[in-house]
Amino acid sequence: MPAACLMRVPEGVSLTAAAVATDCVTSPYHALACRGRLAAGERVAVIGAGGLGAMAVRLAKVLGAGQVIAVDLSPVALERAAKLGADECVRTASDEDPALRISHLTQGGADLVIECVGRPDTVSAGVRALRPGGRLVVVGVGMQPPRIDLPQALFCVAELAVLGSFASHIEDLAEVLRLEAGGLLGIEASISHRLPLERVGEGVEMLRTKSGDPQRIVVEMAL
Repeated sequence: MPAACLMRVPEGVSLTAAAVATDCVTSPYHALACRGRLAAGERVAVIGAGGLGAMAVRLAKVLGAGQVIAVDLSPVALERAAKLGADECVRTASDEDPALRISHLTQGGADLVIECVGRPDTVSAGVRALRPGGRLVVVGVGMQPPRIDLPQALFCVAELAVLGSFASHIEDLAEVLRLEAGGLLGIEASISHRLPLERVGEGVEMLRTKSGDPQRIVVEMAL
């Protein structure tokens, strides 16, 4: 591994938290800070409050968002998002348009929407939830074409932006570890299960079936 790809874990950050940070926290950080260019006081909506989305909620608050709205189907995910700092939690139903709720709660639309699901309908909702000049950052990875359900004229007149975001840079990891060392993130609180190596298959099955409501599963090696 090239030395440029490695980073020393700072004092005050556990190895477990550092392991989780390398993707589960740096990816939403990259989406908010680097791609979304979140400015202090802006209104942020996070669609999909699972592992990435929950940390996006926390990071948005830490980075100075004036209002953070979490959107998800799961009441458990929304409960976690509220504990991480979401000002409003929207539980969606199959026949409900989350864009309308976001627009209502933000009094005209979000400045920045982070989409963490990876579905055409949630991308569409994210676009329609923006206020003029707003940005949608798509973090969720899906195999279907993204959908923008707006007339092109309206999309242009409102000067909306749709951006893709994937993974992170090493500079993002450095900043995330700095925030964790300062006690601002609490990454370990996102770990729902800790398993020994001999139970790794059980952990994979938990992720596949969602049994036990897993958020982050860490396999710990006996030293």
